[in-house]
Amino acid sequence: MGSIRSLVEEAARKYGDKTFVFYEDEQVSFKEMNNVANKVAHAFLLEGIGKGDRVAIMLLNRPEYLYVWFGLNKIGASMVPINSAFTAYETEYIINHSESKMVVTDTNHYKVIEKASGNCPQLGKVILLDGDKKPEKGELFWDFIEDKPIDLKEIEIKSDDEAAILYTSGTTGRPKGCIEDQLYYLQIGKMYVRDHQIDSTDRILTPLPLFHMNAQTLSTMGALMTGAGLILMDRFHPSTWWETVRSLKATIFH
Repeated sequence: MGSIRSLVEEAARKYGDKTFVFYEDEQVSFKEMNNVANKVAHAFLLEGIGKGDRVAIMLLNRPEYLYVWFGLNKIGASMVPINSAFTAYETEYIINHSESKMVVTDTNHYKVIEKASGNCPQLGKVILLDGDKKPEKGELFWDFIEDKPIDLKEIEIKSDDEAAILYTSGTTGRPKGCIEDQLYYLQIGKMYVRDHQIDSTDRILTPLPLFHMNAQTLSTMGALMTGAGLILMDRFHPSTWWETVRSLKATIFH
């Protein structure tokens, strides 16, 4: 049935320099997404992260979220998305419960991670975006992947291998970790493409967070599978919504 790795690599071969991600003034092609994800994969391998390991991500929507997600899945590792609104107490629980070995975050959420990490004994490096000061127990993202090759060795990834742990909202108790395999992403993506008749001429706009399954399994998978564009927003902006839809030529939005 394939894997997320094979999907990303096939999209890079098929669509090449076509724009995959639109984010603010930035555009990332399918080829560039694959190449940077491979560099991320190499960087994690050098840190001892491999098949079956988990890495937490606490970020707002941005291309780096996808680089890290795909880079992890390319080596059979699993991502653990953390709600970007969580407190240190909530974040600490997710990191420990998921047994995440590393965290990728940005300067907006670093203080939360820093506070939580004091009670996360299994946690190794923190990879930080946006900053120019190396974190005490970690690295800056672009330093982390600098000089890493874009060619990646073959790693066997099966359709029932773990791809992510997505946590419930925890409204009636502690959040529950839902282990999602590779097939989960591929099957939902296929249904989304089929039911909405998406093709390479579409642009899918989502203001929904990448830590949630909607932006992951529908918008992102749908774009990867068809060569459509993926427009990422940090959140829903009512006053400029239609202006954004028009200016970025979105044909589908969530």
